[in-house]
Parts: sequence; structure tokens; C-alpha cells
Amino acid sequence: MQRWSRGGLCPIPIILTMASSRRFAASKNNYYLMVGNPGAGDMINSTGMIRSMDQVLVDLITEDEACLLYMDRKNDIQLEVLRRALEAAGGSIDLLWLGEDLGTQRAPMISKDLFRKHIRPRHQKFVRPGKALRDPRHDALLRFQQLAYEDFIEMGNHGYRHIAA
Repeated sequence: MQRWSRGGLCPIPIILTMASSRRFAASKNNYYLMVGNPGAGDMINSTGMIRSMDQVLVDLITEDEACLLYMDRKNDIQLEVLRRALEAAGGSIDLLWLGEDLGTQRAPMISKDLFRKHIRPRHQKFVRPGKALRDPRHDALLRFQQLAYEDFIEMGNHGYRHIAA
């Protein structure tokens, strides 16, 4: 383990093949296992890295087809990777780590209506794979979670951890 500058332990990500995933998960039965990352399920930030944040926000408001198609295709790939990881781990995964940055330090970045129109339906697709977790709960890491808490609970998610910047 490496140490962070604050003195805490930094987990080391382990890259596994599909064949070794089940063996690894079985050998770590006493550990809390996670699949995902801050970019899994993320729409705004990850798309902003390609199109710029300003452009993504404009694209969401104007319903730009290219932007929405990019988000959908990126999600399709992430969902398939997630499905395969959960399948390979054979029910040993405890936590699905999803990310989305819905706000700034001071306020939401988008309206609740815009969230419900474009982000929620795309996040909903990540709920189904989460049902394969050992203890089916989700951890959605949100910067401004108040905007979406009720929606995430309605979608079938059960647990959240708010990560503040």
C-alpha cells in the first residue's frame, strides 16, 4: 500500500483478466470489493473532457444529437464492461462506484428538470447491473447530491456517499 500525503492508505487498483476475476474475488471474501470508478456512469465531466464543459451544458439545453449520442455510446461500453466484471466476479462484488458531478462549490450546475430529462434516464441503466452485487446497494459519488437524491432512490439505488471537492 502507498501512503497519501494526508497519511491515509491509498488502495492499489488491481487489473484482472476475466478468467482471474472469479478466483481473485473468491480469495478476498473477507474484503469489501468494488467495481467502478468516478467516471463510471458520468455524463457531464467525461463528455466535457471531449467537448468542453461549456459546450456540454449548452448541448444538454439544446438537446444536441451528437453530444447525446456520444453519451449513450460511452455508457453502452461502460455498461458492458461493468456487466462482464460483475459476471466474472460471480456475485462477490459489494459496491458499484458511479460518479457524476452535478454541481459547483456553490450551487447545482444544471436544473433538476435538465437532470431528469437527460442524466437520470442514462443513470437508470446502471441500476440493473447493480442488482448483481453481493448486497445490492449502490454508492453514487456526487458532488452536489441534493439535486438528485430523491431521483436516485426512486431509481432503485439504496446507498450513497457524498464526496465533496
